[in-house]
Amino acid sequence: MTGASSEESRLRAYLLGELPPEERVPVEERLLMDRDFVELLLILEEELTDGYLRGALSEQERNEFENYFLTTPARRRKLKMARVLKRYVANKRPELAPGTRTDRPSGAFRRRLVFAPIWGTALAAMLVAAVGIGIWRTVIYESTVDKGLAALRAYRRESPVEGRVSGFDWGPRNETLGDGSNDIPDRTKLDVAGRYLSDAVNTRGDADSHHALGKYYLVKGDLDAAIAQFYTALESAPKNAKLHSDLGVALLERGRLSREGSSDSLPDFAESLVHLDEALKLDPALLEALFNRALCHEHMNARSQAADDWKAYLERDGGSLWREKARRHLLDMEDDKKKTSQDKEFKESSPPTKPGMEARR
Repeated sequence: MTGASSEESRLRAYLLGELPPEERVPVEERLLMDRDFVELLLILEEELTDGYLRGALSEQERNEFENYFLTTPARRRKLKMARVLKRYVANKRPELAPGTRTDRPSGAFRRRLVFAPIWGTALAAMLVAAVGIGIWRTVIYESTVDKGLAALRAYRRESPVEGRVSGFDWGPRNETLGDGSNDIPDRTKLDVAGRYLSDAVNTRGDADSHHALGKYYLVKGDLDAAIAQFYTALESAPKNAKLHSDLGVALLERGRLSREGSSDSLPDFAESLVHLDEALKLDPALLEALFNRALCHEHMNARSQAADDWKAYLERDGGSLWREKARRHLLDMEDDKKKTSQDKEFKESSPPTKPGMEARR
């Protein structure tokens, strides 16, 4: 296999979600630095979209295209645009062949035939311009969010918060590889992410860009700014389950950090629970929201609900690092429950101490 075809196969697998997390990160890092690699990615995106519309993808590729490739709004808009263009080409009336005779056409009709190529050329130019503008908006203009999120993914390997952030393959904090020495954040990538995502908010100002900028602030540790961005995004996307989950984990983290010596954490925990419940109502299969709700119940000392959430999470997580963390949380809760029960039984079974007995001993 040549280097070029190897790169294409790797990028194609990346676009269809076939690459494992450890192989996706180097691809995303290269996309930040290599312009030619980005151009190859855009070409392959066009080829996949065209193959999907022509029915040329295999059944597996078609499923991956629908369930993974089309998860970004930009790619869905690009597919819609390609469909419109395909319908236009399919419905375009064939031109008359040179020398074709007609039965005494009227003067007006002959004038339309004479000017038809001119109008056809103008229409084609307008169509090309419209498609060009659309591609610019969906691929270049709107890719600032994707670039910013890619920089955030490459910034570190571990979650910056106790809970799970949607759309990231980070492992639990300080639990990826022993002492976490392999997770050395690169501040340059964080700065790059901040510039991309701030620019996206300034130029687009839609729910996706505010959601992404909120993740940047969450990673940076500015919880108040993250929460403000998530709320802004919710104003135009109130049915976004991942957005509710990320807002929930930001509130949970703020409550956790303010817990020591203060009751200020209770409103944050309660508000976090509202959004996590909403996220699971909108998408019952969202593992990030279920993990975060289990944590929230635990911090609120709602131990029965937390145990139920941990058990449900373990049933659904196929074997990630987060599964092991959930299992330890559940085991710790069961051990605490067992110890509390034993202490209660011991106190109930112990005879009462008579006055003066301790002194005689």
